Amino acid sequence: MRADQILYPCLAAHPKVVKGIAELGSVQRGKYTRKLWRTKLFSQLNRPWVAAEARSWPQKSQEVELPSDPIFILGHWRSGTTHLHNLLSLHEDLAYIDYWQGFSPEACLSWHPVKSLVSLLSPRTRPMDRMSVQMDLPQEDDLLTLHQDLQSFYRVHYWPTQIREIWTWCQTAESQTAFVDSLSLAMGKALSRKCRLNFVSKSPCNTIRIAKILERWPAARFIYLYRDPKDVFASTIKTYDRVLPITSLEDYDRQELEQAALGIYREMTETLYRTVVQMRIPIMTMSYKELITGKDNIEDLCHRIGLPFTETFERKLDDYMQMHKNYRSDQYSSESHRFEQELSEINELQLRIQSMST
Repeated sequence: MRADQILYPCLAAHPKVVKGIAELGSVQRGKYTRKLWRTKLFSQLNRPWVAAEARSWPQKSQEVELPSDPIFILGHWRSGTTHLHNLLSLHEDLAYIDYWQGFSPEACLSWHPVKSLVSLLSPRTRPMDRMSVQMDLPQEDDLLTLHQDLQSFYRVHYWPTQIREIWTWCQTAESQTAFVDSLSLAMGKALSRKCRLNFVSKSPCNTIRIAKILERWPAARFIYLYRDPKDVFASTIKTYDRVLPITSLEDYDRQELEQAALGIYREMTETLYRTVVQMRIPIMTMSYKELITGKDNIEDLCHRIGLPFTETFERKLDDYMQMHKNYRSDQYSSESHRFEQELSEINELQLRIQSMST
């Protein structure tokens, strides 16, 4: 069975989640109904493990103290947030959501028979950037909340024609409150699984959730990653081109998706700018070029956010960078030239945010 013949990220989710995904739209007959049917069948295997964790976690959660100052990595998709997340997750103090918890948020604390199947069906590397996919590597919060209770922008991976409606919904207070509640639960489990004291979060949509995050974690620390908008936008469209054929439950118009993605990029950046100005929150910024330049910039960032730059962390950074020394980012041009004015305006907003960095 190939990954595009089944919704493999949902295989370890509760059947109610798969059912909920199906009910968000009208599944087109043919290959899409077969894909959904296979996923529903496999997801039934999860019921006993979800039930067991639901019984055991309330007592175990009492042993876990949530941090008051978790770290949140912000920035649009394809800005370097995954790379920074991978680096900071090497720190011995920081827990994180990994792929397996993202795929199986309600049954991630013990052995699970579906884990090997999910690992087998998952691509060895991410389709958009060739970065490694392994069950213990860091993953986005929104993937977890999608598979926990559908409180996620990543509904769009299944229903791309609803991208504008989903984005509008993500900006509502109701959606953001539900997300923070889900993240609190997931954070506790991550701290328990990784046996660490603090937490690093990465989700581009958190860029518009800062106010709600601060209500729950008043001492939260924020790092904003930014990159040349031409590269970001081209890479974002490339991501949709490579991911949606695997996950989508419907056909979609690529040009409409482009326009929606561009509008979301601008609105995300505008929202962050307004939030920083109005709330006067301390925010650390880092450009993509600074991120990939070397270890010194990571050390400087750690000092700015109050994260000890320990010998253990430095050694892990050296090992990671040595392992990935031959990695090269793709070069982009074709997708962005039609939107130069819009992308130039986004770049100006990014520079304003950078100028307010602490």
